[in-house]
Amino acid sequence: MTQRILLISILLVVAVLGGGLWLALQSGPGTSRPDLDEELLPGPSTPVEPERVLEQLPRVAESDVDEGIPEEARTTVVIPLEIDFELLEATGRLSAEGLPALGSAATARLRGTAHRSDGRGVSGAVEFIAGPNRGRVLETDSRGAFGANDLYPGLSLVAITGAGVPGAEREVLLRAKRLSELPVGFGRPAVVYGQVRDERNNPLPFAEVRMDGQKTQTDEQGIFRFIRMTSGKVPVYISKPGYASVREMSYITAGTTIALGKLKYVLRPAATLSIAVADRLGTGGPGTLILSGALEPRPLAGDKARTYPWHLKSPATIYAGETIEIEDLPAGRVRLQLFVPGAIVQPKTQTISLVAGQRKHATFNLKAAPILSGHVTLKGVPVERALVRLEAPDVTLATQHALGGEFGRATIEMEILGQVPPAVQQVFTGADGRFQFSAAEEIALTRYLTARAPDGQSWAGRVVQEGEREVDLVLKPAEGGRGSLVIETSTRHQALPVEYVVNGKPDAVTLPVGEPLRIDGLPEGVWRYSVRWGTELIQKGIPVEIDGKRELFIPLPQGAIDGQPKSLRDSLRR
Repeated sequence: MTQRILLISILLVVAVLGGGLWLALQSGPGTSRPDLDEELLPGPSTPVEPERVLEQLPRVAESDVDEGIPEEARTTVVIPLEIDFELLEATGRLSAEGLPALGSAATARLRGTAHRSDGRGVSGAVEFIAGPNRGRVLETDSRGAFGANDLYPGLSLVAITGAGVPGAEREVLLRAKRLSELPVGFGRPAVVYGQVRDERNNPLPFAEVRMDGQKTQTDEQGIFRFIRMTSGKVPVYISKPGYASVREMSYITAGTTIALGKLKYVLRPAATLSIAVADRLGTGGPGTLILSGALEPRPLAGDKARTYPWHLKSPATIYAGETIEIEDLPAGRVRLQLFVPGAIVQPKTQTISLVAGQRKHATFNLKAAPILSGHVTLKGVPVERALVRLEAPDVTLATQHALGGEFGRATIEMEILGQVPPAVQQVFTGADGRFQFSAAEEIALTRYLTARAPDGQSWAGRVVQEGEREVDLVLKPAEGGRGSLVIETSTRHQALPVEYVVNGKPDAVTLPVGEPLRIDGLPEGVWRYSVRWGTELIQKGIPVEIDGKRELFIPLPQGAIDGQPKSLRDSLRR
């Protein structure tokens, strides 16, 4: 502890002295620099003599530079320069006067890391497999870091994969305009034993157990085992035909063994539900059936309220005039809500009391509803398989409205739900380039209609107002990601480690001497950035407009230029 305090003290002294030297040198005659807010720049409150500071700075001998590293990447700077860029307003985003712009509801933030037992990052991907961001994939950088600033709020299920690791599956709750953390450590694996029984305490063989994304089956004694389980708070799903599935959360500690007898799961006989859509109305597209546990006046909070994995059954697909059966549902009250494009569903919702071992029936009727339709073309030719979306300006509020007033924010955060129609509708065009939707004016009088070509290279979008029924979209080359940043720093004589985040997505690089940091493929618009070196805030919340190529200058503290002694570097790396 004493050694750590001493090292931290040395580092702070170096930072303060280095900051003072930088100010003194930059303010001398013949020195030019961009105008900056002086309140954001570090420095002492009294004048500093450059010669005296130079004498007191720790000198790094060339022999201290780590061998075995390419010359252009060699550095004695152990603390990286940290830069955070956040998009405030994108240029050309589809919007209507007085309403949120397209995608404005995607304000939830996620940061996380995937690392091995030795601290090395896992090169892999984080995929949203259920919830409002389903299909979104975040890649990890060289340090195993990942993140995003533009996610839709709600409870989500993600799968973490990477080379040489068993993988992981986690639930993460995302909230609007708030940051959620998701650290995943593939360190010392745990060994997990458990047992599955029925309600009469008889062992259940051949039940499927899915734990943290890994799967196995119980043996004749209802026992299961995982020999390489990742630590953390992991979801567990137990299922067997004829029984209602069970969902629980378990805490796994790295390097431990959960002995037989601690994890016990009970499966109970299931019910079956038959759903019929009596009429053949609508656009002909598939209907979306949402199933959930019926809401009680005072629902339990947190994990204890969720013992059935509804997201494994919901949403279900059903066509007008069709009957489907859903098996292995839990006994008790189930809430049903059906959306059929181009039709008004009656009744809007149904609540059915299911009984174990029995089949219950529910029937929905349809009547015609206003339809929004049109064609997608590119250079006058119809585009097949173009993805067309019709969505409300605020998807989150529209989803709550579509599900009903009793589905408040707390309930949505407790269940894994996707983006439901008519808040968001999407279809692929046919060979004639045609699409059809429910007009969905009961959700929002003004909506956003977009189309993207199958190759993603062309896009079209427009605002749809109340009463419009036929709207054509003409694809044009997509113009997003044309901006770039070139960031220069103070003059350096060695490489500089930089960790930067662009709208939540992290990355890291070591800049060779004389080379700037270049970031390409940025959406054009107004951004904001902050810069930090260790505990030292260099710049905070500086707005910058990116229109094509934009150049920035970031001043460096002396410690980020001259580096740190080998003894200090070794201690910090440990």
